[in-house]
Amino acid sequence: MRTILWALLLLTSGWAQAQNRIAAYEYWWDQNDAAPDRTLVTLPTPQEHVSLTATTNAPLQAPGIHRFHARLKDTNGDWSSVLKRTYVAVNEEQVDLVRGEYWFDEDASAPTSFTFTPQANVDISIDPTASGIALGHHMIRYRIKDNRNAWSAVLSRSFMLRSGDVFKLVLMRYWSDTLTSPPADMSVQAISPAVEIWDAMDAVEFCTWSNTGVTQTYFQVKDDHDQWSSVIQRTFNIDVLGQAPNDPVISGPPGGIDPNTEYTFTADASGGADFDWQFPSGWTTVSQSGGIITVTSPADPQSGTVLVSASNACGTSGQGSWLLSPTGIAAEGASSLITLYPNPTSGLFTISTGGSGPMRIAVYNSTGQQVRQLQRGAADRCELDLGNEASGLYTVRVMQGAVTTRLQVMVEH
Repeated sequence: MRTILWALLLLTSGWAQAQNRIAAYEYWWDQNDAAPDRTLVTLPTPQEHVSLTATTNAPLQAPGIHRFHARLKDTNGDWSSVLKRTYVAVNEEQVDLVRGEYWFDEDASAPTSFTFTPQANVDISIDPTASGIALGHHMIRYRIKDNRNAWSAVLSRSFMLRSGDVFKLVLMRYWSDTLTSPPADMSVQAISPAVEIWDAMDAVEFCTWSNTGVTQTYFQVKDDHDQWSSVIQRTFNIDVLGQAPNDPVISGPPGGIDPNTEYTFTADASGGADFDWQFPSGWTTVSQSGGIITVTSPADPQSGTVLVSASNACGTSGQGSWLLSPTGIAAEGASSLITLYPNPTSGLFTISTGGSGPMRIAVYNSTGQQVRQLQRGAADRCELDLGNEASGLYTVRVMQGAVTTRLQVMVEH
């Protein structure tokens, strides 16, 4: 191995005046300073100062950092202190890169190897497997090994790992209070159904806020992979504060319910953004959009009640109800012979049948719970008393043979 070394050795004029002229110098490498390892050079003519550039055949040394030492001798035979210079020995033979390995973040315990055609210079493209790594920001670290079994320094690149699935937005939150944590006026609004693109203007309700007028509003949306977006800031001029929706009013199919048949129900609730429908056992949902739902009746539909509530960022309404009647039950007012009075009532009311045959009467509250049941023979009328029941709308079913008439009465205490 041939190594070019240089060292600049300056002898100050003060030292020269005190110690005469430089007559010789010697040098050696690293800690090999025993007498046989030193090289002595005698100057033909002593000099006051010397600039030394040494071109030498260095002993065989491993590639890497080494140190060259030298000292000066004057005409009186006195030696100077040892001067030194650090250098890097480089192998002049060609070195081929043969393989590499990579790992993620700080987990270097089990690196993954990759190979390529051995060559002095390599342009590589790593196709790493990132399964099992959490979504988000990461570092990939890698290094290259040569044919002398020496590794390079560790190189790194940053990357963002995202899911290949379609991301849909499911929740939004917004606030104006930045002084408390969590914000005192934070509102949360579900995005239902989940969507890929969301227009926040469709759902913003300023209900928990104390002031109207111009205000800074901060938004975040959450996707179905449980990740929150960055915070978005917008300025709003709030003209009115929102409120929870009113109780929904349901529109449903007229007449009786047939088996295995699709029916559509509509709920109208001012301010309602999300609707929670509840059907008796056996009903299945076909589709739902906003306050409109399409369902399929069971094979053996029974009497029952459909319930629905509405909600937005300001709260949840009470429940609206719709009574279900199997085929053969008449719609409201179908029998002109049966009447109910007074309506509304404080509790006591009369059902007039017009003298028709025996009948069975059942009374249900707004949640579909039966609160009264009685049977009567042929009679013109019968009285019922709901004075001990809560105020509200009650449904009265008068069943005569295969026909049922549904009446409603409002109880007000």
